[in-house]
Amino acid sequence: MVPPTLSEGEQAWRHRLNGYGSLFYFAKNHLKRRRLTPHLHYPIACSLEQHHLKDVKEYPRDHFKTTLAVESMPIWRVLPWCRQDEEKLRALHLLNEFICPVIEEFISWMRLMHNPHLRNLLVSENSTNANKIGTRIRRHFESNAIFRQMYPEILPTTKEKWTDSSLQIHIPSGQPEPHGEGTFDFIGVGGALQSRHYNGLLIQDDLVGRKAIESPSIMDKTIDYHQLLVGVFDNDDADHEADELVIGNRWGFSDLNSHIREHEPWFRVESHSALGGCCQLHPAGVPIFPEEFSVAKLEKLKRRLGSYKFSCQFLNNPISPEDADFREEWLNYYSIYTDEAHEQWIRHEVKDGVVRKDIPVAMLRKAMTTDPTHSQNANSGRCRHAITVNGISEAGNYYLLEAWAKTCTYEEYFRKLYEVARRWNLHVVGFETSAGQGMGAYHLKFYSQLLGWRMRIEELHGEVELEDGSASTKKKWRIQSVIQPIAEFGRLFIQRNMMDFKSEFSQFGVAKTMRGTVDLLDSWAYCPQMLRHSLNGKSRRQLQRLQSELQRAIVAPYSVGGGFGRTYHA
Repeated sequence: MVPPTLSEGEQAWRHRLNGYGSLFYFAKNHLKRRRLTPHLHYPIACSLEQHHLKDVKEYPRDHFKTTLAVESMPIWRVLPWCRQDEEKLRALHLLNEFICPVIEEFISWMRLMHNPHLRNLLVSENSTNANKIGTRIRRHFESNAIFRQMYPEILPTTKEKWTDSSLQIHIPSGQPEPHGEGTFDFIGVGGALQSRHYNGLLIQDDLVGRKAIESPSIMDKTIDYHQLLVGVFDNDDADHEADELVIGNRWGFSDLNSHIREHEPWFRVESHSALGGCCQLHPAGVPIFPEEFSVAKLEKLKRRLGSYKFSCQFLNNPISPEDADFREEWLNYYSIYTDEAHEQWIRHEVKDGVVRKDIPVAMLRKAMTTDPTHSQNANSGRCRHAITVNGISEAGNYYLLEAWAKTCTYEEYFRKLYEVARRWNLHVVGFETSAGQGMGAYHLKFYSQLLGWRMRIEELHGEVELEDGSASTKKKWRIQSVIQPIAEFGRLFIQRNMMDFKSEFSQFGVAKTMRGTVDLLDSWAYCPQMLRHSLNGKSRRQLQRLQSELQRAIVAPYSVGGGFGRTYHA
């Protein structure tokens, strides 16, 4: 607290020092973001006060994550910490009005955290949204009286570049380095990255939007752009890149954040739900921002958005359990490790108190199935080639060993197929009959000669027999008929990082999902034809009972929702 009995000049100095020492204090008091709360936003601010930042922050919509992390933090990082600030802080320490046992270490930390020479890049979904962030930042320099009074040294003059897409602050100790970038640059996904060099923050704010969710190709381009951003780092630290922050809320299991979870483990992911239950700070069922979002308000939003969209954008959980046909709790998880003899083993995660023995991967019967995309289904959201490798144990458990799906050329697809086949020492691949008889046979003959790995096709049938004896080739019915009994019976095992498969599994059957692809499920549904297994009598009877109940549901009128064992209504 700043005592009101001090002179105006002394009070200003202390407010200035408090702003340096706390991002939360700076945002709430100097940038006048009064709606920030100590219980929610102070911990967020503290988590951002670090060097070597590699974080993904998932907070619900309209919980001021952009205000704190994208608007406030970049300004806070370029504040002009100077010799007078250090002397003032040491004087307060000697007067015991600022008690810090390691005062010199604290001052060194302030020098590290605040540097007006930093060049920062802020990326958004498109250039319009990026420029809106730029407008929010520039207004503090141009018209925020408190900020201008606290830190006059960095206010831009007529010599500094000051445009919608690039802001250059005044640097008290000299001119900026001759790179051409501003203190803050703002671009949208797809913006040119050539000849850009940044040594400060790289913030990616809400890169994913509705267009990316509705178009797998746009989502892939967004993920590719995120990967390419590493090229703009200009850092002389041999062990670290510049600080990087991905901020936003979830849109589905196939979004950018899922990609980071699966492929970029060096990021620390922090996810929060508007209704709590996400961490120790936020108990379940209690709104984390009650000042703005009460339980009643959140319930209204759920009714308006629908369960799935609400679950994504406010709970950061892209699953709507009441709408999906498959249940995530049906899945079992495993990991693969290598022993001293270089043999690979499967280690099962304990579930419901059941401990399963480790089994060698070599003991599994393995098969590879694939489902290439065809021109006739490109308009139905199906535009990725898919490959799955599956194994079955003596106990009749199915293990998804590898899953790959991508929008790409046939050349890349077949090269990937051969790469996977070599990795698992497989010479047979399962194709759906029409695909195998068509382009599959031709390409496999060509690539077998080109790559020196002999492959043959096992033709698979897409029909599923219904209770009335008729056959159906409907993709949904086939997937449901094959996968649901196996999964619900507890015989489907996947690895934790198989986010793409988990996405399709968890969202299967949800109406109007934001990216309702079933490429991997479609490929996986063929694998039991190649991995037939004799069950014991008890297991067979249980599986037959589940199959019979499922078939009765399939021939009944269908609507979204329900699930196995429920009644379907038109």
